[in-house]
Amino acid sequence: MKNIVKYFVLFLFIFVVSCKKDYMPIYDAGTMEHGSMSACRNGDKWKASGEAVGLLQTDSLFNIEGTTFIYIEQDTFAVEGLSIGHLPFKEGKYNLKGFDLNDIQTPYAYMFIVDYDVIIEQYHLDKDKESWVELTKVDTINRRIEGCFEIYLAVDEPKFSAMHADKLCFKKGEFAVDLLP
Repeated sequence: MKNIVKYFVLFLFIFVVSCKKDYMPIYDAGTMEHGSMSACRNGDKWKASGEAVGLLQTDSLFNIEGTTFIYIEQDTFAVEGLSIGHLPFKEGKYNLKGFDLNDIQTPYAYMFIVDYDVIIEQYHLDKDKESWVELTKVDTINRRIEGCFEIYLAVDEPKFSAMHADKLCFKKGEFAVDLLP
């Protein structure tokens, strides 16, 4: 009986150690000149510089953009971009769907990772989870938008780097961003 317990404990230890945590490196948020986004991403604190931009196709929708950066010597490079898009200028909670170039009415979320100026990893909504954004303050006169979000993303296959997580989970997300002209 003691041998069975020993083997069970050993098996349990090996199983726990071999489980892969969906780890992602955390990069710098940058200047946050036009606002910020923050969340708990895969269990780690994540912060990005943010801004909101109106869509050229219509004057009734906008996108929220969050960007993180890496510093190499004297240069600054954008690394990650999180986009929550096709949002109306109206307070409320919106379920997010997959990005579709032909549909500019449906809110979506999308994330990419770049290496210099080349996109090396793309994340789209995880269809098994419900993602949403809530606009709590939409002030078009003072050009300020605030809200919260919960977003679940999955990497597009084939994955470029083993360093990047298969899935991203943004919980307790918040943003306060300027609406740029």
